[in-house]
Amino acid sequence: MAASVLDTLGEMPIAPLITSLAKGIAEAQLALDQVSMRVAVMMAGAADRDRVFIGKRSYSLLELGLTPTFYQFTETVLEIKVSVSMQLGGKAGADKFSQRVLPVDATMSSKYQYNVEGSSSVRTKLMPVPLPPMFEEQVRDVMVAENEYRDLAAGRIRWDTLVARRKREAEERARREV
Repeated sequence: MAASVLDTLGEMPIAPLITSLAKGIAEAQLALDQVSMRVAVMMAGAADRDRVFIGKRSYSLLELGLTPTFYQFTETVLEIKVSVSMQLGGKAGADKFSQRVLPVDATMSSKYQYNVEGSSSVRTKLMPVPLPPMFEEQVRDVMVAENEYRDLAAGRIRWDTLVARRKREAEERARREV
């Protein structure tokens, strides 16, 4: 398999190879973030099927203390055994260097006495990261609002009581910020 990767590389500039790897990692990171966000929405319990019923009350997984896990690529290593050549002029211009890579294969090995190690690898390290603080704060605010709405709808709390509670919380926040 390693030889087929090198055969596919052929003769190509180094920059597109590195750019392609970087774009692939960025796309994979985006996909990971999107999955984590979908899990967070599910854990917030917006749909009844995503809530846990204890007695007569339902709870989201977030209310029960569970949190979604976010992941991040923290390290990536691309290792390909190639021959690097420099060229002055050509397509890059008369006074510019261009770099090219060639796979180290059996022909190159015998012609130039290269050591053939037809191997290549890409390693990535994926680590969990803490929830973004703003995300966590927003989720908590939404959970509080949804619980208050449920309490109002079920008649467990009156509107004037809810308004008074909100007013007290706003005053407390304002005092803490001063």
